[in-house]
Amino acid sequence: MFTLGSKVCIYGKGHFQEADMIRPICDLKPEHIPSGYFSGISSEEYHNGPLSTAVSSTGVRDALVTAAHYFARNVERKAQRKETPAMRFGTLVHSALLEPHDFMKRAAVQPDFGDCRSTKNRAEKNDWLTENAGRLIVTAEEYERLSAMIEAVWKQPNVKALVSGGHAEASGYFRHPNGIHCRTRPDYLKPGMIVDLKTTSDASYAGFQKSVANYGYHVQAAMYLMGHKIMESETAEFVFLAVESEYPHALAAYRLDPEAIAKGTSQMELAIERIAECMKTRIWPGHPEGVQLMCLPAWA
Repeated sequence: MFTLGSKVCIYGKGHFQEADMIRPICDLKPEHIPSGYFSGISSEEYHNGPLSTAVSSTGVRDALVTAAHYFARNVERKAQRKETPAMRFGTLVHSALLEPHDFMKRAAVQPDFGDCRSTKNRAEKNDWLTENAGRLIVTAEEYERLSAMIEAVWKQPNVKALVSGGHAEASGYFRHPNGIHCRTRPDYLKPGMIVDLKTTSDASYAGFQKSVANYGYHVQAAMYLMGHKIMESETAEFVFLAVESEYPHALAAYRLDPEAIAKGTSQMELAIERIAECMKTRIWPGHPEGVQLMCLPAWA
């Protein structure tokens, strides 16, 4: 639970301070809480609790596809995103690197039970899973990879500094100038800096540049920077820390240039205006109707 008695922790100018709240914040809706970053809100509460009705950067990118995609994934929530093995491992990396004490309390490394076609081995595995129900199950291979990735980060002082001296997984809530309630969840928050950890197959300049374009990371960066400006009344730097999932776990840090941020801001504003309009009309259109004339793409 987020509350400490009747107190909550709200971020301001580089650190969290206690503040009075009448009700537990996770029971509130976005319109009922002050603008700012809050600590202690779990990932489950952030993504699925009452506060999750605020627009996220993922929702913004859904709306850039069509309003119907935004509605299906963020309002109806019938089109759920399926967690891939790569996404699951990325979540493990975030937890192990940014919240190591919490990770060690929640994680359980699964022993090797051998061939589970054996009745005895299968029974032992099922008993172990029952005993560790509710914990974060990590295979021995995953744990080995996690340890190697964390070591790769820690052995580079300049990179280690990016994820030191700040706060992991704070939840931010603010109102866009058009009145839409929005939310962000920086991986790591420091005075004047937001750090976003990305696991990737290719952390090289060209490789990660392609990921930024393909996954709309520039839109995410633009939204987080806008939100930080609204919540903290100050500008911030947004840094991506890209770490390769496979050995030797090469890594690199990147800051997008002003042109990329400007394009991300333009796309973000388009999406938020689209969401606002659809909320008014209660009509969530998909792709254009009728027969469209199609040409070949530029690369063909």
